[in-house]
Amino acid sequence: MNKLSERFDFIDFGPVCSGCEVNCCRRFYAVLLPEEEKDFEDISFLINTELGTVKAIGSRNGRPCPYLDNLGKCSIYSLRPLDRRLWPVIIYYDFKTGKKVVYLDLDCPAVTSGKLPS
Repeated sequence: MNKLSERFDFIDFGPVCSGCEVNCCRRFYAVLLPEEEKDFEDISFLINTELGTVKAIGSRNGRPCPYLDNLGKCSIYSLRPLDRRLWPVIIYYDFKTGKKVVYLDLDCPAVTSGKLPS
């Protein structure tokens, strides 16, 4: 695990994600940091963005993340990339406004149940 992800190791929603109907891991991909790319090189894929090409893991072409087990739980939870550790906080670049945006997914059970770390 890279050092940046280790700093966010305290984020653990555990049972909150079990039985979740939002299905973020079934709908989205996670962009990898350069220091995470080697850890996931066997399963990563390229995504072309307006800012360039990035490597990612997770949901692709309508299929869920290959790291989800039969019960819908993440089989690499303790090793997941920073993009997934931060969820339901989403950091992205808004191409329409040219601004960096921090967004909170209010549909996430961790948010609605008050389980976000403070």
